[in-house]
Amino acid sequence: MKNEYEANEKPRLELIARNTSVTTCKVDLGPKQAVLTILQATGSKAVWSSSDCPTGAGNVFFRVPGQGETKRSLEWDRKPSAASQCQSPPADAVTPDTYVVEVKSPGMPVARTSFVLKQD
Repeated sequence: MKNEYEANEKPRLELIARNTSVTTCKVDLGPKQAVLTILQATGSKAVWSSSDCPTGAGNVFFRVPGQGETKRSLEWDRKPSAASQCQSPPADAVTPDTYVVEVKSPGMPVARTSFVLKQD
């Protein structure tokens, strides 16, 4: 993930699961289990969430080798999401600003990072 995105760029988000044990483990990075939320930094308003209107499987399991890692990435189209508007999602893109990406998954600490959507 980059720190800044030009007006014509779509942010690419990446989830990385690291296994610190010596044995293989299984992790669910699906949109309902590892919930990614994008918040507008000014006001902390949620503008998009992977749990709002997931397509496909809600669970996506990966095997992570001991001392290894696995990655899952997605591209955000800069459009807001709303769980109550899955059939007709908001069409307008979000405004240029600083945004915070937060990932929550049961049994794991919350992880956060930020990025900037620049103006033309």
